Amino acid sequence: VIPPGGFQDFTVTFDAGDSGDAVFDGAIDIVSVDPPISLSMLATLTVIGVADAATDPANVDFGTKFVGYPYTYPLLVRNIGTGALTVNGVTSDDPNLIVLEPVTGTGVYVIPAGESLEYTLRWLAPSPYTMSATVTVDTDDPDEPLLYVPATGTAIMPPVFGYAPGSFHSDLFVDESETQTLTLSNTG
Repeated sequence: VIPPGGFQDFTVTFDAGDSGDAVFDGAIDIVSVDPPISLSMLATLTVIGVADAATDPANVDFGTKFVGYPYTYPLLVRNIGTGALTVNGVTSDDPNLIVLEPVTGTGVYVIPAGESLEYTLRWLAPSPYTMSATVTVDTDDPDEPLLYVPATGTAIMPPVFGYAPGSFHSDLFVDESETQTLTLSNTG
């Protein structure tokens, strides 16, 4: 009961939950018995999804690899948010570690909520060294626009195969045998 000249506050709660980009229409129904009143007020909730970037894996370890040979590693950029994620670019601070864009190669990509996009990291070491690089993922994630992915690896010289002697020959009489030695070496 609201007395003449009085008022009563009621709480109307909107809850976006994890619905992502959406518009919800509803109504607030007001009914009074004395005097008889029935009123329906429109209530609209517009939910604005938020992008949230992540990578898989969070760090990349190429392990020990040979100089002069290319090695690749997949890097997924994931959108674990509820709104579309724009990826502005993925770069490496090591000139021997190249980021190859997805096949659709346009430079800027939009990843829908819950989806991912695969980049390829290509490492080609020109000489022995220990790589300690950073791959930077530039997005429109509102709370973490730059993701940093450590990339490591060790480049060593490849094996160099050698053998001696260069050929074998033997002259034997019937029922004779002979043993000769083949030496294999790695001079790398």
